Amino acid sequence: MNEAREFKFDEISVFCIIRDLLKNLWVILLAAAAAWLAVTGMMSFRYVPEYTAQATMAVNAKGSSSAYSSLSLTNQMAGVFSEVFDSNVLKKKDCQGSWREVD
Repeated sequence: MNEAREFKFDEISVFCIIRDLLKNLWVILLAAAAAWLAVTGMMSFRYVPEYTAQATMAVNAKGSSSAYSSLSLTNQMAGVFSEVFDSNVLKKKDCQGSWREVD
């Protein structure tokens, strides 16, 4: 019962191995398809989409003909807009989902 079985590489037939693999090819393909479905299924559960938005705004000073004052006003407005977009109030409003859809 406790016989040690000796393995000899001379007794292996390459033809028999290929024949057995081709005979059970459907099992190999089925296992590969199951593994692929499992991996893609787990990836779809773990995937979290990241939404980003980008906006470009133009500021034009009415009644001012100076390029310097227009540039200064643009810099001020850019600072105000960045503070508004980064504010906690806007982030809380976004998390609450209270935005209305625009038609």
